[in-house]
Amino acid sequence: MRSTGYVILGTLAFCTGLASLNGRSAGGDYATMTAADRAAFDPLATSLRGYLPAQIALGLLGGLVITSEYGARTIVSTLTAVPHRIPVLTAKAAVLIAVALPVGLVVSLCGFLVGQAALAGADARTSSSPILRRCAAFWAAGSI
Repeated sequence: MRSTGYVILGTLAFCTGLASLNGRSAGGDYATMTAADRAAFDPLATSLRGYLPAQIALGLLGGLVITSEYGARTIVSTLTAVPHRIPVLTAKAAVLIAVALPVGLVVSLCGFLVGQAALAGADARTSSSPILRRCAAFWAAGSI
């Protein structure tokens, strides 16, 4: 589908831009925070807020994967070749996972790197070991 590339590029661009905006905004506020607020500040969550729109966009991609054959009327030939729906839906799900998982990982990595670069100007970036472990756990959970 032509729209797959557009959805992927749009997701990457939007989520990376959102991470940059979140990082710049939170970095500007970080300089005026009290010590207690700085201790409660979570730079990792600030950098990774872009995954929420990514989930919506990849859900849209899932809808496009399922419904695209109905609009083009190619579902007739698909179900003629494979009369049972379960193998067809399983194959579509496998293709969607093969596309969505790497896109989600790239979006989270780009969001993290861009968000941390935006926070670096305010000296609020991630530098402690527990936060880096959380980031690694986030990636590991995404790859499962």
